[in-house]
Amino acid sequence: MRRIDGWNEVKELVSLFRSRDLVVTNFYPNEDEMSEWIEAGSFFCVEAEAECGCFLHRTAAADFLFFFLRRLEDLGMVLTALRKAVPGTVLAYDYICRTDAESTELQKQNEEASFSFHTLLRRMSVTKPMMVAEGSHDSLSYAELGDADAVHGMFCSSFDPISERIPTRKRLESYIRNRQVLVKRSGGEIAGFAVVDIQKRTMYLKHLLTAPGFRRKGVAESLLHEAFSLSKECSRFILWVIDGNLPAVRLYEKFGYTFENLRNYTYVCKP
Repeated sequence: MRRIDGWNEVKELVSLFRSRDLVVTNFYPNEDEMSEWIEAGSFFCVEAEAECGCFLHRTAAADFLFFFLRRLEDLGMVLTALRKAVPGTVLAYDYICRTDAESTELQKQNEEASFSFHTLLRRMSVTKPMMVAEGSHDSLSYAELGDADAVHGMFCSSFDPISERIPTRKRLESYIRNRQVLVKRSGGEIAGFAVVDIQKRTMYLKHLLTAPGFRRKGVAESLLHEAFSLSKECSRFILWVIDGNLPAVRLYEKFGYTFENLRNYTYVCKP
């Protein structure tokens, strides 16, 4: 295992893997995020062989694996080798499946490598949101840098760091500077927040949270209204929701979201 030195090295390795026909992957790089990992010294290349290529991102919660394979049927062998290459740590990864057959094969490969199912997220989308009110709400605003401590604390206390990938404080500050974080305030407190990423004509709802003391008071609904109001040029709206989170699913369905076939499975192996 060796530490990655720069973003150009990441691009070169990805090109190398693809040239070897290693097209089955869970790696979807973001330059800003990867550069932060590289600067922190937490991003590594684990394997760069003919049959696979693997990266690893080391965090306090787990070591996250990113792989390039020729076929999904090779995953169990690769995961077993990685357990030996990175002993004594919690290993985790996620993988998006598009069919039931793919999900079944993924489960089989993880059983062979002694990785356990952790979480399933399902993707929802809508092209024409319903229930969207015009105008903004006085209690809603973009987060300020002075809100970063409170918002990050809410992330850490309410989100699963393995399946929901809590942003670092530095990453959160970048979201705030880019006006991607909406907050709803009540009595001097942050009652909830939404992290929104608009790319061309697609709006991604990255995170949505209501503080425990403010639930069932329409906080999440008002945040969604505002997010849609600020995304009028978008023609597609996408999010991921934890399977079985019925309150969240019902909220999204009120706005017209429906489930797609995409399912994102997270698996974990503990030492």
